[in-house]
Amino acid sequence: MLFGYIRSRNSNENVERAGQLLGLKMDQWVDFGDSPIPSHVPKILSVKNLLTNYLDVTFLPTQFFFELCSNFVTDEMEREKIEEFATLEGQDELFSYVNRPRRHLLEVLEDFHSLRETFNLKYLFDIVPFIKPRGFSIASSQTCNDESLQICMAVVRYKTNLKKERVGLCSTWLASSPSGTAVALYTTAGSFKFPTDRPIVMVGPGTGCAPFRALIQERGDITGSKDAQELVIFFGCRHERHDYFFKDEWAAYTNLNVITAFSRDSPDKKVYVQHKLLEHSNYVWDLVDKKGAQFCVAGSSKNMPIQVKEALISIADNEGDMSLIAAQQYVESLIKRGRYNTETW
Repeated sequence: MLFGYIRSRNSNENVERAGQLLGLKMDQWVDFGDSPIPSHVPKILSVKNLLTNYLDVTFLPTQFFFELCSNFVTDEMEREKIEEFATLEGQDELFSYVNRPRRHLLEVLEDFHSLRETFNLKYLFDIVPFIKPRGFSIASSQTCNDESLQICMAVVRYKTNLKKERVGLCSTWLASSPSGTAVALYTTAGSFKFPTDRPIVMVGPGTGCAPFRALIQERGDITGSKDAQELVIFFGCRHERHDYFFKDEWAAYTNLNVITAFSRDSPDKKVYVQHKLLEHSNYVWDLVDKKGAQFCVAGSSKNMPIQVKEALISIADNEGDMSLIAAQQYVESLIKRGRYNTETW
């Protein structure tokens, strides 16, 4: 399976906004000379190209950013605030100003007038980072189609206490790009190693199903063969009607068992994949312990991976008739032997 990295672009709105705030002309030329820059960035390019494709003009400023900016801000009141953000004692204030509301560089420049008046290209390269490639698990099998790659992506949009909606740089750019837009990307081998000689249990809520969709495309059987590899996926999303990716596609495979958790469809209780694991504890235990199944988890790195691991420990505890400590050791042994794998972000 593959993992892909996409180089996204800034929106036209933010490129124009950055140029105006920094007093830059789009047709100016930039020569990096011998300055260390990423290999994919041209040594000589226009300001418009630089702001569009390479500099992350909506990054969240850090303590180091404000430490550097304190050297050339001219307004005394602004200098005092910037210097506070640069101190260890001012980190709570910095968190409230930048991190909690997700206030990005352009909004900071709008707040600090004298800072943007002294900004120039020389400072820009030292202070503003380059856009980092965004990683995605490839959701299609190269065995089935070696002429295209597919990803499974959620468009990131959310509200904070700031008036303007927050958006993800890469997902918003991809979602708004017309068909035929050139996308710069490179691929590497994914972290999952899927065996062929035993069942595979997959836990992939939301876009976490992406690497498993590629596997299912490759090994899914539509003939009803008794020799086909047993595949089981625990898939979760908010609503079956709106978020159930690949529902019809997966229904065609006779060797695939799809167990679903729709967290917002039940009025009484939010149901997640870890609850479905516990609900099917005897089945999961038979797959993992009796049949030696590979157990794979992909998706958000927040709470889900921990809760899935705890669910499997509980299953080992109850179905394996062992103590809690023994169940924990059992799951840890699966991890050490490479039978329990995770790919989270």
